[in-house]
Amino acid sequence: MGLRTIILATLVVTTVYSQCPTLSGACRCAPSVYEPVAIICQNAGSLQNAIQAIQAARDIPIDSLTILDTAIPSIPANAFQSFTILRLVMNRNTLQSIDDQAFNGPLLDSLIELDFNDNNLGQVPQTAIPRLRNLRKLYLNRNRITQLSSTTFNSFESKDLLLKLELAGNRLTDGTLGDATVFRPLTLLQELSLETNSLTSIPSSALVNQRNTLTNLNLGLNSINDVPIGALDFPVLSSLSLEFNGITVIPPQAFQGVPNLQFLYMTGNKFPSWAPEMFRYIPQLKTLGIGETPISVIPNNAFTHIPNLIRLEMSEAAVDTIERGAFQRTPQIQAIVLNKNRLSQVRADFFEGLNALYSIDLQGNRIDNVQSLGFANLPSISHLDISYNLLQTMPSDVFQNSFLPQPNDRRVIYACGNPWYCNSELEWFRTLLRDNLDIDIEKPGCTAVCASSPNGCPVEGTPLRSVDFCQNNEEAQPLVGRALSMVGWIILAVIMTILLISICLLAMVRYGMSHQRKKQKDSEMAAEEFHAQTTATSIYNAPISAVDRPYSTVPPVNLDLPAAYTLDDRPNYLY
Repeated sequence: MGLRTIILATLVVTTVYSQCPTLSGACRCAPSVYEPVAIICQNAGSLQNAIQAIQAARDIPIDSLTILDTAIPSIPANAFQSFTILRLVMNRNTLQSIDDQAFNGPLLDSLIELDFNDNNLGQVPQTAIPRLRNLRKLYLNRNRITQLSSTTFNSFESKDLLLKLELAGNRLTDGTLGDATVFRPLTLLQELSLETNSLTSIPSSALVNQRNTLTNLNLGLNSINDVPIGALDFPVLSSLSLEFNGITVIPPQAFQGVPNLQFLYMTGNKFPSWAPEMFRYIPQLKTLGIGETPISVIPNNAFTHIPNLIRLEMSEAAVDTIERGAFQRTPQIQAIVLNKNRLSQVRADFFEGLNALYSIDLQGNRIDNVQSLGFANLPSISHLDISYNLLQTMPSDVFQNSFLPQPNDRRVIYACGNPWYCNSELEWFRTLLRDNLDIDIEKPGCTAVCASSPNGCPVEGTPLRSVDFCQNNEEAQPLVGRALSMVGWIILAVIMTILLISICLLAMVRYGMSHQRKKQKDSEMAAEEFHAQTTATSIYNAPISAVDRPYSTVPPVNLDLPAAYTLDDRPNYLY
């Protein structure tokens, strides 16, 4: 099956390239499956040089012709004579004017898409373009258009066919946008971009004629501070952008007029907290962008009214808390983007039971702890970005029954930019990466390496996938976060215990020494008393003269005492 696919792809590419003619000068072919004859001319010097370089394509239909970075201040008459072009792109050409006969020839009927982005047009051209009979898409982004009058589109021959109009990055204001009839001639208009202008309110009155046709409205990067009830009255609108305005609150009733909304982009506003009721009237919502806001908590009931959500984009917000059961209210969700927030851990309940979840982006948070089974039992997961966090290790069951090999789908676990501690407890992850070389773990400028290890082996900077020959080291993993705090209390308790024991031992030693001294003193006193008694006995019972002691140094003394009496010699006074 794989070989057959390769052969078919080769045949398609060969067929595509065979349709593109040989070109010269600054032009080249850039074909694709959808545009077999696609020509790009860049830095051609002039429009005449570009036209000369593509003469070989004069007799074949050109799917797209792109002329970039070439000084073309004006397009002269008959500039594209004899060329059949479906899509014409002229960007960064300093274009200011167009001759009314510029598109004479087959182009009047063949041109379906016209892109004049990044030029110097001061208004929506009233020459040449109005003569195009089948124009469906018109791009005039980033020009110098300051005014739209009520007659701007009246002369367009394709006014009943135009489906998409982009006027982003111009100088339009509420006043210069014109009156309520400005877009009225465009009866089938489905997509409108007024992004990056100076609007302060939603131009509801100007779009009254598109109430039942408009499906995509982009009002991002303006100065719209509120969304009044009734301002959005487009029953078939499926995509709305209000990004980077000054909105702090949107009443739920404001979305009553867009019941079929599926894509809502509100990144870069000033919502102070998540307001679940805001989404009450748009239950079909599938994509929600609400990043770069001060929101810090995703509450349990955040998605109560939007259970069909498939993608959440909440980059660069202030999220540090995800309440239990929040994402479980969106059982069909496929992508969760929470990069550059303030999360410090991944709990096991965050993504539990989300069988359709394909991609999780947690890049650039403060995560230092992933609980057991944190990314487990996710049968559809193929993309995880945990780069640029504070992870040193992860439990061995964190990917249990997840990241299962899928045919024709490459698996991604961006683990780079973390201070991995490469000891025996992380070896399971390193082995997983070695055994599955198809799993991408690094991206440009971001490497997945060991930041530290027991006894310096493996050395700092060793790639996670590398095989090292360090002996098993059972040294305990360094603790971080709450565990480290608990260790501090334990150490303090041990120190206090040792101090108390030391005091008790010192008291016992002092008591023992005191008792011993007392005992020794008592012994000495007893010995002295005994000695005294012994001396008295020897004096009275067996008197020995000092003269008779040959070793005595005391001179002999004659006491001349009377003879001693016994009890028998004493007179008996009782009788």
